Amino acid sequence: HRVSKRILVALATVCCTAMIYASLTTIRAWNDDLVLPVYLVLALATGGVLYCALAAMAGVVSHLAIWLTVVLLGLGWALKALYWSRIDGRQLTLTAADAIGLPGAGNVRPIEPAHTQANFVMREMGYDVARRHSDRLRIYCSILLFVIPALALLMLLGVTALAPLLALVAVVAAAVGVFFERWLFFAEAQHVVTLYYGEAVA
Repeated sequence: HRVSKRILVALATVCCTAMIYASLTTIRAWNDDLVLPVYLVLALATGGVLYCALAAMAGVVSHLAIWLTVVLLGLGWALKALYWSRIDGRQLTLTAADAIGLPGAGNVRPIEPAHTQANFVMREMGYDVARRHSDRLRIYCSILLFVIPALALLMLLGVTALAPLLALVAVVAAAVGVFFERWLFFAEAQHVVTLYYGEAVA
């Protein structure tokens, strides 16, 4: 009973965290219906990788847990690919004129910069990641977070002698992969406030 309650609380925490981002209409990359399911599936998948790895190191190979985790990793990969496709295809249409309530007013620009130095918003919400770097990091993320852990776990089903090594590979790859995934989640998000700082569209 206590375990079930902890699981529900953990899932509720993940849902609340996801909705903090998904509810922000000022950051269109986060204000997306896929943010919540991606959060949930990745939480379950990475938790599954860790569970299977710890079990394998203890000498227990659970076929059900491994197959369930592999399915979750596959689902996570599909959802993340769909999310990336959606944010790439989303047209940036808001301008500075829209931001100050004068839609259609043409080329609106501030007389002076809003700040003399870079502030938190510009550092965190106006980050500009080059497309080529973003594409490369997405590939790294896909391989490390989804492909390698899934293959390592599947190999556990037939190569139990290497269980500790395969478990370590799965956990390390997933940890590095989810780091790339989280970094991209923030780096690829643009706040509409950047329109006040010189961006043409958001």
